[in-house]
Amino acid sequence: MPYINIKDNKIRYMVVENTHKVGHGEKIFFLHGLGGNIYNWAYQIKYFSESYQVIALELPGHGRSPGKGATAISDYTNLLREFFEAMHLDEVILVGHSMGGAIALDYAIKYQDSLKALGLVATGAKFEISTQTLIKLKDNIESIFGALDKAKEKMKDIDERLVTNDINVMMGDVVAARKFNVTSQLSTIQIPTLVVCGTEDPLIQISMAEYLRDHIPGAQLALIKGAGHMVMVEYPKEFNTILEQFVINLMVNSLWD
Repeated sequence: MPYINIKDNKIRYMVVENTHKVGHGEKIFFLHGLGGNIYNWAYQIKYFSESYQVIALELPGHGRSPGKGATAISDYTNLLREFFEAMHLDEVILVGHSMGGAIALDYAIKYQDSLKALGLVATGAKFEISTQTLIKLKDNIESIFGALDKAKEKMKDIDERLVTNDINVMMGDVVAARKFNVTSQLSTIQIPTLVVCGTEDPLIQISMAEYLRDHIPGAQLALIKGAGHMVMVEYPKEFNTILEQFVINLMVNSLWD
């Protein structure tokens, strides 16, 4: 996969072209979460690249992007903005997981003119991460993912790449998440928004997903029964069906614009 230099960061990314050349040139950008990397979206990249252009990157200090990461969501948002500008991206369907969802929210609040739609997966307008969770994270990075064993069973070939191993980057992500709060700004988001949440997510309560639905104008919520925090990995078929229907609806609605 190629790299691009964004300020002082060397960012690993991928762009997978639409192999069937259908649709209206929709671009779906998948953004990983806390301690994550591109492989968190392996099932989605493979599936959606058959019909859409798929883009993904690894934030600094994550996956194979070198660096120390950040301790503020806005820093990641600024980097994402520069990536969009460098790659001349617009009309993007931005889909973010967990902390990536927080970055997507922040990006949509600040730069929604460059977006076509928003996908918020296992995320919230603010995070309440307890000290107990931090201790568990320090002692066992994988413990925060709840149903990760189920995810690993489905992704045995890449399970060692589900999370970033650098504890300092992970802790920086946690600090960024704990400071994040855009509850008072959700009403400014005026683009189609899909919220997806697993009913067994140990980090994101259903009420947090419902809050997004209720405070982002026109947002819709889809719950995936039995899924934990890695909802798109644990239940990829169900997740892909939900997201694809959302994208198809966008295409249909654009015909009437």
